[in-house]
Amino acid sequence: MVCRPVFEELTVLANGDIVCSSSDVDGQRVYGNVHVDRIADVWAGPLYREIRDWQLRTAPGTFCPAIDEDCPRRVVRATPFDRPDGMSVRLLKLEPTTHCNLACPQCPVVKNFPAKPHLDEYRARKTLSVETMLDVVDQLPDLERILYFNYGEPFLHRGTVPFLRELKRRRPDVWVGTNTHGLALTPDVVEALAGEVLIDKFVVSIDGAFPESYAGYRVGGDLDRVLRNLRALVEARKRAGTEERFEIVWQYIFFEWNDSDEELARAKEIAEDIGVPIQWVMTCTDGGSERLRHRSAEFDRLTGGGDSYAAMHRPLQLRTILANGGVAEGRYLAEIAAERIEAEPPAPRRSDGFETPDVPSVAAPPGATVSLSLRVRNLAERYWISSTKEACFRMGVLLQSASGRPLSELPILHDADGRYPYLPDEARPPGGDARFVIRFAAPEAPGPYRLLVDIVEQGVCGLHDRGSHPLVLTLDVV
Repeated sequence: MVCRPVFEELTVLANGDIVCSSSDVDGQRVYGNVHVDRIADVWAGPLYREIRDWQLRTAPGTFCPAIDEDCPRRVVRATPFDRPDGMSVRLLKLEPTTHCNLACPQCPVVKNFPAKPHLDEYRARKTLSVETMLDVVDQLPDLERILYFNYGEPFLHRGTVPFLRELKRRRPDVWVGTNTHGLALTPDVVEALAGEVLIDKFVVSIDGAFPESYAGYRVGGDLDRVLRNLRALVEARKRAGTEERFEIVWQYIFFEWNDSDEELARAKEIAEDIGVPIQWVMTCTDGGSERLRHRSAEFDRLTGGGDSYAAMHRPLQLRTILANGGVAEGRYLAEIAAERIEAEPPAPRRSDGFETPDVPSVAAPPGATVSLSLRVRNLAERYWISSTKEACFRMGVLLQSASGRPLSELPILHDADGRYPYLPDEARPPGGDARFVIRFAAPEAPGPYRLLVDIVEQGVCGLHDRGSHPLVLTLDVV
């Protein structure tokens, strides 16, 4: 088990420090600083190699020496490509500023920084320049996603719109998400965000439907004002016709003072009137709701059964992250093995050193049909039952670049009788074991690729996001 951030993610703090993720709130293990270091040197440097090597050779656990305490992020099964030198950076968490005009009691800006003189000096009231943020992005050629927030309010940074505008010009393929308290939005910013689609997913934190309970955590906030801003953003999106490209979400954290039936009903009523979905969030911080627990009957009754955390992600189905998706319970553990890989027609292997040790490989001409004979076994103690009535289990093949960047999900071809090869029922009971063949077309562009083969619960997620282990192959299109 590994922590994905140290293998393919990067967090840059407002003072320029590079840390593994937002879990390192205080910057206890700083790998470098973007004001003086090049990211490639830091990423391949001794500190990163040390923590990756430690994860690969130690037993799974929650303790992390990087922050000298427990961390919940070591929950992903290692693949043959997870090595001490890491993979390419795919996700960047960018902290534009640590300035904030609210005083949320559990936020590090309020709780951590003032209490520790060295943090107050090095972390508080810092801001990254637009030029620095763009330089960071330019150094990451395989970047897929940017989370433009961390600690501090991103829209207090006066360069936010110019940065996002230039970012979208330079890297239109990079998905961008943010989280904001929504109080710093001006009419000009609203029009730019909605009209130009500078952000793909925009999450506004509003923890309450009544002013008194909202102010219980968002100290210094104004509920009426943030709801007006949220409505203005939705209306601007409608005028611009960008509803399909600009996602707006209301985030609601459950506390003891905002979890009543009456308040949740009122929140849903307001959200429906404005035209936004609510993302319900559980918290283990002081004041967190004791009445509601994720996936409890009471939680489902009050919220409609939605997930309590909706991860920010590019919507590639095989990479969809399902938070709290049964990893600890081991409901969906599978073993997937490739027993035979054939291309029609076959292609000769290249001799340029592309081979990857311990990873099954196949060579194919552009567009050729690839047949993959699989054996799938259910290692769990439970029957694989879909969580939605309409869903079913199937095999999915995610095409990646040689460095692991997701490109597209390859369509599975129907068999000679025109039937789609869903996962056989024999594989679904505990101890189930099934052999079958799937076929798909190789991409038309020549070059080295990777294939991530996984069982997918149609419409939900891949089993590897629930703690299972996907099959990783290499594909050489020649």
